[in-house]
Amino acid sequence: YVAATHFEATSARSAFPCWDEPALKAQFDIAIRHHTNYTALSNMPVDRVEHGPNGEAWTFFQTTPPMSSYLVAFAVIPYDYHTDDDLNVTTWVPEEKLREARVSFEISRLIPAAMERYTGIPYDLPKMDHVILPKYGSEAIENWGLILYS
Repeated sequence: YVAATHFEATSARSAFPCWDEPALKAQFDIAIRHHTNYTALSNMPVDRVEHGPNGEAWTFFQTTPPMSSYLVAFAVIPYDYHTDDDLNVTTWVPEEKLREARVSFEISRLIPAAMERYTGIPYDLPKMDHVILPKYGSEAIENWGLILYS
């Protein structure tokens, strides 16, 4: 299975209690319980993983900067990845698609620097994950630190 969020514009309230209004900002402490055969991702890097019985784990993430609730994102996936540790950019895809995803990974690792040059605004988040999902409800959802694609 694959699980991923799509909270834009007012669906965060279906996952957790919140004032689901774009003008309101908050910091979020996210923890996800999942099987150890899966990887949990969210807007921020992993802070720690606690393993429990029966192949269960809790993944805890660093606290987000203040942001609107619709930007909160998480995914639980059984995927493999390409990563650039220097840039903290990772592309996650089903294992059988890993070779095909090489081109998109090479492009995605260049995007943060190109956008910084274009806008003059630095990318201030500590990582960027790109996740390719089957049958996702949208072509792409751009969340801080975690972009989900169909």
